[in-house]
Amino acid sequence: MNPEKNRISHRPSPRGWRLAIILVSLVLVVAGTLTGIILASRSGGGPTPVPAASPSAGPTTTTTTQPAVRPSPTTPTTTTTSPMPKPARPLPANTHNHKVTADCNSKTGVMEISIDLTNYAVDTRGNGVNTIVVTDSTTMTGGTSTLVPMQKFGTTFHASKRGLQRSDIPNLFEVKVTAWDDLKAGKSQGFSFHYQELIMPCKVPPTTTTPPPPTTTMPTDSTTAPDTTAALAAATTTEAGGTPLPNTNVNTGFPLLTAGGGWGTIAY
Repeated sequence: MNPEKNRISHRPSPRGWRLAIILVSLVLVVAGTLTGIILASRSGGGPTPVPAASPSAGPTTTTTTQPAVRPSPTTPTTTTTSPMPKPARPLPANTHNHKVTADCNSKTGVMEISIDLTNYAVDTRGNGVNTIVVTDSTTMTGGTSTLVPMQKFGTTFHASKRGLQRSDIPNLFEVKVTAWDDLKAGKSQGFSFHYQELIMPCKVPPTTTTPPPPTTTMPTDSTTAPDTTAALAAATTTEAGGTPLPNTNVNTGFPLLTAGGGWGTIAY
């Protein structure tokens, strides 16, 4: 016997290789299909079909495509917004306005003060009041005049006063206002105030007077004409004997024949 012929050959035949490759391919295809089904069941989608390998196609490489992950449907949420609390109503910007002006009127030479208070609050319960007082004083004479005595006012107050002290010396004007709602938590909000202003002496421009135009007096003649009436009354006649009258220093005129037959003179 030939030992070489009786030796069993362990080399697989080509047909066996093909069968093994086909089996491996089938196993991979089945494994990929199962994997796709499992993933699809978890994500809610269906499996992705994998083409089957042809038995006669020889060795193939199988690529497993993961199914597209679909977003799971979400329940719409409704957002409920709670209403914001309304803030406290702020005070108007023009609340408790005050304007005080003191000055010297250069035209009249008199010191004046003007007070203008607006938008002050009134206590509806009647417990609080607003008050004001205005004075005019000077340290040079030590005098003090009350222009507005202490009085109450509501939402507004307006006044214009003339100073009662001398205007040729410095004057100190003072305005004291007390608002009932000024204090808040023990702190002043500026509604109450104490105004002080020192006004310097008034300077009034000097007044110029225009003198009247001079009058022209025409000269008069001091020579007076002789009084002929008096001269005629003073004329005398002579007696019948023709005796002339004495000379009276009167310029004589022409001779005059009298009724008695004498001659006389008449002054002119």
